Amino acid sequence: RTPNKEEGLDFDTSENRLYQQRLEDLQLPDARNLEVIRWMLAVIIAIIVSCIAIAVDVSVTGLTDWKFDKVREKLKHETVGSAFLFFMGWNGVFVGIATLLVAFLDVKAKGSGVPEIKSYLNGRKIHRVISIRTLLSKIIGVIFSVSGSLVLGKEGPMMHAGAVVGAIVSQGQDEISAIGIKLFGLRSDKEKRSFVSIGCACGVAAAFSAPLGGVLFVIEEAASFWSVKLTWRTFFATMVCAAFVDVVISGVNDNSEWGVMSQSSVISFGSFEGASRDLCYPVQPKYRFLQVPIFICMGALGGLVGAGFNKFNLYISHLRVKYVSHPTARMSEALFVSLLTSILLFGAPYCFPCRSMKDVKYAVWEDDDPAISGPNQNCSNLEPFGDFCPSSHEMNDLETLLLSSLDMSVKKLFHSELIFSYHALAIYCLTVMFLACVTYGTSIPSGLFVPAITIGAAAGRLIGQFIFEVDNGHIMTNVFGTIDPGTYALIGSAAMLGGITRMTISIVVILMETTNNSTYAVPIMLTIMSAKVVGDVFTEGLYDMHIRLQGIKFLHDEPEETQHKTQVREVMIRKPIVFNLFERVSDIIDTLQHCTHNGFPVVSNLAVPSDYRHSYPGTHAPKFRKLASHRSLDGFEQLDTHYQKLVNEQQKLTSKARRRYIKDKGNKVKEHDIEGVGVFEGTILRSQLLILLYEKVFVDDNLSFEEKMKGNNANIHWREFYKHYPRSPSIKDVCGRLTAAEFDKILDLRPYLDSSALTIHYSVYMSRVHQLFRHLGLRHLTVVNTGNQVVGIVTRAQIAHHDEEHSEEPNTTATINPRVAAMSSEGFDSLNNENSNLDDLDESLMEEDEEDIEAYPSDTEIEAINSIHAELSSAKPKPRGDVAPLRVINSWKALQTKLSFGSKSVDESFSDRT
Repeated sequence: RTPNKEEGLDFDTSENRLYQQRLEDLQLPDARNLEVIRWMLAVIIAIIVSCIAIAVDVSVTGLTDWKFDKVREKLKHETVGSAFLFFMGWNGVFVGIATLLVAFLDVKAKGSGVPEIKSYLNGRKIHRVISIRTLLSKIIGVIFSVSGSLVLGKEGPMMHAGAVVGAIVSQGQDEISAIGIKLFGLRSDKEKRSFVSIGCACGVAAAFSAPLGGVLFVIEEAASFWSVKLTWRTFFATMVCAAFVDVVISGVNDNSEWGVMSQSSVISFGSFEGASRDLCYPVQPKYRFLQVPIFICMGALGGLVGAGFNKFNLYISHLRVKYVSHPTARMSEALFVSLLTSILLFGAPYCFPCRSMKDVKYAVWEDDDPAISGPNQNCSNLEPFGDFCPSSHEMNDLETLLLSSLDMSVKKLFHSELIFSYHALAIYCLTVMFLACVTYGTSIPSGLFVPAITIGAAAGRLIGQFIFEVDNGHIMTNVFGTIDPGTYALIGSAAMLGGITRMTISIVVILMETTNNSTYAVPIMLTIMSAKVVGDVFTEGLYDMHIRLQGIKFLHDEPEETQHKTQVREVMIRKPIVFNLFERVSDIIDTLQHCTHNGFPVVSNLAVPSDYRHSYPGTHAPKFRKLASHRSLDGFEQLDTHYQKLVNEQQKLTSKARRRYIKDKGNKVKEHDIEGVGVFEGTILRSQLLILLYEKVFVDDNLSFEEKMKGNNANIHWREFYKHYPRSPSIKDVCGRLTAAEFDKILDLRPYLDSSALTIHYSVYMSRVHQLFRHLGLRHLTVVNTGNQVVGIVTRAQIAHHDEEHSEEPNTTATINPRVAAMSSEGFDSLNNENSNLDDLDESLMEEDEEDIEAYPSDTEIEAINSIHAELSSAKPKPRGDVAPLRVINSWKALQTKLSFGSKSVDESFSDRT
């Protein structure tokens, strides 16, 4: 079964008989081998991610250097116009290739991928996010988007690429294609989640040469579930990844040789200290404690500016969702951003005045290091540019910063002793900030770390230079110590990065590892903490904003305050769809075809009212009843003798179990207790039911009645059962394999249901339920009454939706509540038996409801629907032929003020769908 656009992941283990058989087959030697395989796969993931990072770095460096060399050659020997046309044209070509892959091949490859992978590790599966097609689009797209001089980074796409590699390598196949190696011991959402985390960490480690930073990034920002064993495997993988990248890049780099380990990485800002520091870089001075308040103030300013950046980007993203949805529009937007970027990057230096090299000042101070004899001696990568200037003895500050790659500009801001013009630093900072805000979210692969670091470096450098130049009499030097503009650029980078992302520990370690700077560890920590505290007052982090924007049902760490006062009974879905221990095949197909739920409680009581079996809004008489048999399947009105015998025996077992429960409890069920249906026996997943039907795991008619009741009906091997992961069969596939006689077969669910599934009493508060879902990785939780009868169900998506409704943050979701869409098809149910012309329309409406896999209605919505339904039934005339739909629409028009959910009323939603 091809997954829907978004659905939950089954991180909780389903402990049924097949799972026990699997554990018995995988004894101690096999378990040890499986652990060895896990470590081997971690190394393979690390090497593959390293190769991807090296390929990206070499390609981007080659294309970027070629382009800028040609531009400077044309500026020297040809006209400025020809240089600009060349620059703009090739930028458009590169960006066009990148956006073509995203807009027309795989839209999931756009952006950084951090919100999507973070949501995946939280328990939400988004279709095609971890597919091979997305991986190829991401890699090729980020190469050409960065080469096209767009203001973006490579770290986000590298993290996304690592996650895809981890998912594919661990499972032996892509989530879309069915071709691959069956690694049965690792074929589960829980195992895949661990390797996706390892891949994410390797992507960060390869990008920044930061193995510790990669591990901490996944722990802090991405993963919602963690373990000590996973920490060791992830740390080992990031270590291998960073070392492999360092060795290979040392041979590719012209300034080094094979095997010389110097902390080479895909994104390099130059080392401040240690053996990897370039000798032409100035030695970073020590700081005094009195400088710490300045750093804290810079952090607060970074948090404030970061909040404004996030707000502006969110506003642009809302416009993008509203107006840029067609592939052609996405591609046109990306090309427009490329044109705008080319004009600003080329036009600003052209308009900015040049200055003589004689007037250039340098931030030089006395130092004990004999290796430094002057300002950046023999540092070719820090030399200023002056190609727009009429004389070779002049330089252009904006050309030096703008007509370079972002990481090269950051190197100049960190390590150059040149005193840049204040106007140049201000214009550069605002230009990069504006372009980064506009670019992030377009239909191209893009990261945000490097632009944020660049913005902060420019602002910090401006502050540092101001303090340095004002202190001509060295009065502040005596109090604060030596003022280094490059150091303030580093602090500014930390402030802006923390203000935008709101991460703390991981970005501290990443900045320390990528710049090899441990001296300023405490200032960086204080700056980032200050930025986060101030930024959180105004907005949340940009990644969390984009999760809300996409409408992803994300479950946060802590429950909302209202959940401490809300009981489960107020939120749960009453009268959930349930299955019995013995079910007819036609009934299962009937239910699965007309609801999109992924988990079902199984009860040991066959006397189930029909509303418990078909309570989902929009369900109606299925066409499969006609295919299977012409008897009524709803309510079990006509049953054969053998089936009735199973019914009677099961009811006896239920009565015994209930009497035994009450006896053990020592009291009777309270009168005000919520009425339930059947004694809870366990849960079964939709995917499991589809596999059982597809494999025709029916009760053997040749067995005696006693043997059938003993539960000896598990006639499928666990390998055959697990081989379908992650693509379970569809209803269409199942019906295509079944004969007419097999629709009346019986399926025994006892060997396959999860009898250890957790339940919760309806009086428990939602804060505890939130903790259970968050810490145990649950997807469904059955709600029971005092007698252990099923009274409701709570899903992960429902809790996330409840959190969003009661969150202090504004709802930034750009999609309509899917439950409203489900309501509009309910109006047709009363006419289903009277007008068969509506069958096709009902089916099309149900296909749209498939987009939200767990869209349960609330009690309030059900009551409102029933009220409207009753008024429709009493008000409408008897329909005749083709005029019935029109009369139904007119009835809905008369009730347009009755109910409103979200931003649309029922009438508006109904009109849109019809």
